[in-house]
Amino acid sequence: MVRRKKSLNAVLSRLQRIPTLHTLLLLDLIVSIVFILVEPTYVFDWDAYMEQVAQVKNGEYDYQHIHGDTGPVVYPAGFIWLFMLFKTLFQWDHTVFTTEYIPKNFTLEIEIDPETYRSATNYDARTVRPTGRILALQLMFTMIYLVGNQLMGSLYQQTKTMPWWSLYLLMCSRRIHSIFVLGLFNDCWAQFLLIVSIYYFVQDRWETGCVFFSLAVSIKMNILLFAPSLLILMCQRYNVKRAIGLIGLCALVQFVVAFPFLLRHPFHYIKGAFDLSRQFFQKWSVNWQFLPEWLFLNKLFALGLLSCQLVTLYMFAEHRWTNKNGVLGLFTWRRTNHRGKKDKDQPLQVQHILTVLLTGNFIGIVFCRSLHYQFYSWYFFSIPYLLWRTNLPTVVKLGYMLAIEISWNQHPPLMWSSALLQITHCLILLSLWNYSYDEKRTTRYCPV
Repeated sequence: MVRRKKSLNAVLSRLQRIPTLHTLLLLDLIVSIVFILVEPTYVFDWDAYMEQVAQVKNGEYDYQHIHGDTGPVVYPAGFIWLFMLFKTLFQWDHTVFTTEYIPKNFTLEIEIDPETYRSATNYDARTVRPTGRILALQLMFTMIYLVGNQLMGSLYQQTKTMPWWSLYLLMCSRRIHSIFVLGLFNDCWAQFLLIVSIYYFVQDRWETGCVFFSLAVSIKMNILLFAPSLLILMCQRYNVKRAIGLIGLCALVQFVVAFPFLLRHPFHYIKGAFDLSRQFFQKWSVNWQFLPEWLFLNKLFALGLLSCQLVTLYMFAEHRWTNKNGVLGLFTWRRTNHRGKKDKDQPLQVQHILTVLLTGNFIGIVFCRSLHYQFYSWYFFSIPYLLWRTNLPTVVKLGYMLAIEISWNQHPPLMWSSALLQITHCLILLSLWNYSYDEKRTTRYCPV
């Protein structure tokens, strides 16, 4: 038994010497290519994207009148410009091309009023599946997936809080590969730009990070789940005055990106791109299948989730992410230490930046009104790190990851898979709370 243990340790020691990120890149590339070759695409969203950007290209700037297969456009202007670029680069003819193997009328499939969710083109006319173009698109999405994983892996290595082998967990999701290389969702680009922004925050280049963060928001507004945590970090790194300046920079990026729409129909743009009152279909909800439909659709339920999210964010900010001065101590024009003197201008620790940002986003996921399959990309890359910010045994950490993956791979979502997902989320959140408490008592975790 002792010999076997020594032999196993020797093997692990040799494996540890192999450059982890390089190996991760190679293995993940192989897995992604296998997905492209073996699995069929399911990208009716791409067809809708192409319809929507084609209307803007033809001169339509009123968000009320921009529609696609899946309904009206509900994403900010950065999405429009990015996918208009793709339409041009790949010469995508939205009137005859389709990404589906069997073209179908999406409005008929989900049994809703076709006048509400109308297609801008004729479904029957879209019969050409441009295999070469689709393969090129899949390779492009594979590239941003791999680069994003490499960036996050490099940040995780800097924290020195995770075992070397845990980075390989970033490539162990069937659903994530499916979202990126088969689904071609705009979520992929939003998450990629977010990861780039986090990378710059860790490098202490906050202006550049804010530009990329705002560009990510301009692709899809779910990135705003990171905003409360980002505000706390800005105040901790600098002060309220500087934080306001950085927020202004983010707002400027949004204004520039959306200027043509704001100039013509500003209210329609804001309502369409940042509509917080959107109603979701429960049949697509991965996290709330165990609820009765009347409760899922109830506005009081949505308000309750939002309240729980805000309260939980405040509790973490007050008792986990800041020092004894709490949240109110952040909102000063000049940052001072406990002696009342001006604090030294020091970069924030990488562990602190990642923990605050990723935990804040995860809190939003736990209390999200509805999670659809592509939303898994919103937080999968953070799960390994968050699990290693808990005191849980390794086998439990891996068990939680497996439970989350099982839940997201159940299609269609069922009561048991939703319950499993929500229970696992809550257990991880509780573990994060307990770990932060122990750490705060023993180390100088919070910089201010």
